[in-house]
Amino acid sequence: MTRARPVGSAASERGRAGRSARRPESAITVHGPGTGVPGASRLPGDLRRLAAEAARLHGGPVQIDVQLLSDPQIRRLNRTHLGHDWATDVVSFPLSAPDAPLLLGALAVSRDTARRESTRRGHAPYHELMLYVVHGTLHLLGHDDHAPRATARMRRAERELLAALGLPSVYERPESGRRARRPRKEVP
Repeated sequence: MTRARPVGSAASERGRAGRSARRPESAITVHGPGTGVPGASRLPGDLRRLAAEAARLHGGPVQIDVQLLSDPQIRRLNRTHLGHDWATDVVSFPLSAPDAPLLLGALAVSRDTARRESTRRGHAPYHELMLYVVHGTLHLLGHDDHAPRATARMRRAERELLAALGLPSVYERPESGRRARRPRKEVP
C-alpha cells in the first residue's frame, strides 16, 4: 500500500480547474474491465458513500479515479513510479496539493491481490477490494502508515470508513478464532 508523488504539471492544471465559481461534486469513479470480484454489484453505491465521507473528512469536495488492475499491471506501475518491483494492493497518486479546496487523486487497485488476500484472510473478496479503495483514499487525505502510531491511526480510520459503508473490518478475527495476519509484499 503505497503513495506515489504528484505526476507532473497535471496536478497544477487540475488544481486551477478546481477553483471555479461552481463547487464541484464529490465522486469516486472506477475504470477498468469489471472487478472480477463477487459482490461488486454494490460498488457504485459504496463509492458514492465513500466520496461523501472523504469530502466530510477533507472539508471539501473530492474527485478520485480508481483503476482496477491485474497483478502484472500494478507491478509495472509500482516499479515505474515507486521503484518497487513487486505487485502491491494499492498505489495512491495525489493530483492536488494536500490543502487544495478540491482533493484530486487516482488509485491503482489490484483485483488479483484482493481475491488472493481475501482467501488467505478468510473473508469476502469484495471486502478486501473496498479495504484497498478506503486505504488509498486515506493516503490521499494525508494518512500515512510507515510508523507504528501512524499505522494504528490509519487502521482506526479504515475501520470507521468501512463501518460507515456497512462493511466489516477485515482486520478482525475470522470465524476460526485465529487472528488475521497482515499481508506480506510479494517479492519476485
